[in-house]
Amino acid sequence: MALTAGSHCGPYEISAKIGAGGMGEVYRARDTKLDRDVALKILPEAFASDPERLARFEREAKILAALNHPHIAHIHGLEESDGVKALVMELVEGPTLADRIAQGAIPLDDALPIARQIAEALEAAHEQGIIHRDLKPANIKVRSDGTVKVLDFGLAKALDPPAASRDVAQSPTITSPAMTQAGMILGTAAYMSPEQVKGRTADMRADIWAFGVVLFEMLSGRRPFDDDAITAVMARVLEREPDWTLLPATVPPSIRALIERCLAKDPKARLRDIGDARHAIGEVLAGRTGTIAAAGSPRASRRAWVPWALAGGLAAIAAAGWLRPGAATDTPKRLVRVEIALPENVEFYTSPRISRDARRIAFIGVREGTRAVYVRDLDQALAKPVRGTDGSIFVTFSPDGQSIGTIAADAKLRKIALDSGTTEELASGVDIVGGLTWTADGQLLYGAVTKLLAVPAAGGAPRELVSVRGDETTISNPSTTPDGKTLLFTSWAGTPGALRARIEAAPMGGGARHVVVDDGGYVLAATPDRLLFQRTGAIYSVAFDAGRVQTTGAPMKVTDEARDSPTGGVAADVTPAGDILFADVHTFNSRLAWVSVEGGIEQTIPAIPRAYYNPRLSPDSHTVAYSDASTIWTTDTVRGAQSRIFVGRDALTGFPIWSHDGAYVFFRTSSGIARLRADGEGAMTLIPGSMRSDYPNAISPDGSTLLMTRISATTSGDIALPPIKGGTRPTRV
Repeated sequence: MALTAGSHCGPYEISAKIGAGGMGEVYRARDTKLDRDVALKILPEAFASDPERLARFEREAKILAALNHPHIAHIHGLEESDGVKALVMELVEGPTLADRIAQGAIPLDDALPIARQIAEALEAAHEQGIIHRDLKPANIKVRSDGTVKVLDFGLAKALDPPAASRDVAQSPTITSPAMTQAGMILGTAAYMSPEQVKGRTADMRADIWAFGVVLFEMLSGRRPFDDDAITAVMARVLEREPDWTLLPATVPPSIRALIERCLAKDPKARLRDIGDARHAIGEVLAGRTGTIAAAGSPRASRRAWVPWALAGGLAAIAAAGWLRPGAATDTPKRLVRVEIALPENVEFYTSPRISRDARRIAFIGVREGTRAVYVRDLDQALAKPVRGTDGSIFVTFSPDGQSIGTIAADAKLRKIALDSGTTEELASGVDIVGGLTWTADGQLLYGAVTKLLAVPAAGGAPRELVSVRGDETTISNPSTTPDGKTLLFTSWAGTPGALRARIEAAPMGGGARHVVVDDGGYVLAATPDRLLFQRTGAIYSVAFDAGRVQTTGAPMKVTDEARDSPTGGVAADVTPAGDILFADVHTFNSRLAWVSVEGGIEQTIPAIPRAYYNPRLSPDSHTVAYSDASTIWTTDTVRGAQSRIFVGRDALTGFPIWSHDGAYVFFRTSSGIARLRADGEGAMTLIPGSMRSDYPNAISPDGSTLLMTRISATTSGDIALPPIKGGTRPTRV
């Protein structure tokens, strides 16, 4: 029912109509009792005449009225007069965010404060169990002083028809009078999450999706999912990725990563808490470099537990009670976050480690193409590089945290005292993907291709602990039970692409082996009654009898936020108290770009940021092959389309190169160097005579011979020329 200026609805005198949409007409009115201006939303007649829907709306409105936040437009109450039912709301002056965006992209310095206020509003509502469900620029007001007010919180649910009659195209919205009905629906569809498009019930992750869309639109001036037809918009939401090149180059990588996380089509892969977005944006506004995500909803421990976070969008430490008895029943403790800034121009690589007393952290970082160990005392401002650790791949702390052990690309194991810098070489011929652990009784455990060894930290001859057997291709990642009497390790068996990882145990003094976890990755920590291990990119905890070295019950997932490291498995570490340090899913995000000979970036390839290890350009320059942990990918350099051509289960998969005709990709596996069609079709074949310690370098012009590097214990590195199809053994150069 349309109202005219000067008419009344109860004590409210109508001043002017200010909006209309699927959720009703909106009027500016004067509260004659309290002498203030308000906004009246007149409910549609069809809605107001439905007793069941009206009763449900009144129940929802009472809940919404309880929201009291500076960035949420407040609901004052309900009013009924002469058959007209209206919702009385706070009148917010100023243009909508849609009006601002219509003038073009919003500068980063202006957009981020707006986005943070939106995130704060969503966070406050989510904490009360209230979801917006229709977040978009038209529902966001920006006052002249920069204050943001989010409108219509929760009304999409309050006004929603019963599930049986719900039509996804009729999702409620507010628009200006100039917009057509089709425009109103289209405006809403462009911000709907994939699950909403599919007609599924929305939860707070739908708001997180919409927040990502709004932030993208603010920074680019363009909707990430836009078209002239409603069905085309919905199809884009379900099937396509945004054109990431629309985002300005000035947008920080951490903000790009945040938007990408918000726009994950799978709700399970999406940002879990809008508070993390608010925190990430705050970090950038404060002049720091990025955002962090900690383990999701860990249970409490007997003592207050502390999550730590590495700034720069690189890694997170989350302390959780998964390893301690009574963790499931103790009351939650207060969370304390400590930001750990990385040195300037240093990128996180792998091997995050935390000392047993949780006073120091270490990791492998990359600066100007060189890997090194960085150590941070948590009472100091920055992590510092450790001299003599160039080329490091693994690092581990001594039990007292005063020294580190490292494995470098030269296949040597070294011990370094952190205070004095004294370095001692303990072993050579080390497997650079075999793992490294410093035990409580002073031994360093490591791999040597087909066996696991132990060497005293004080110096001495290495001794063999266990070796491969049967169809096993490798064994790796040694650790021990709490009493130090039993070795825990990972065995890999099967064929490339179908490897099976098992966690096994064997007496440290020698003896029979047995399987502890049949489908596992590697052990992160063991206590007398809990075992923490990684499996396919997630961290699990399972009940464990350390005396019998057996698990009981089903494993419980601790977090799937951890990221695969380039050396295999999740990048994580655990203290004896149960504090978990892990690299989060944003850790290895990077971009592909064309770079001039002088070193300047000329053009970014429009592909989703992710880990791009050892990228190699095809002969026609149209495709890039690269690895991401245990997977071989290709990316179109023009459109950014990505294809997964091979999925391995071992850490050695990687280092792709192209054949001269671009038809095949060669890459490393734990069984040797493999060849596969570049489109992923057909069977993978192994190069005769190649081994797990071989790295492909180039193909001869006639396509008959492979040039490769072979790492060996005696010479460190040899160059060899195996024939690609049969023939003699590789020729050593």
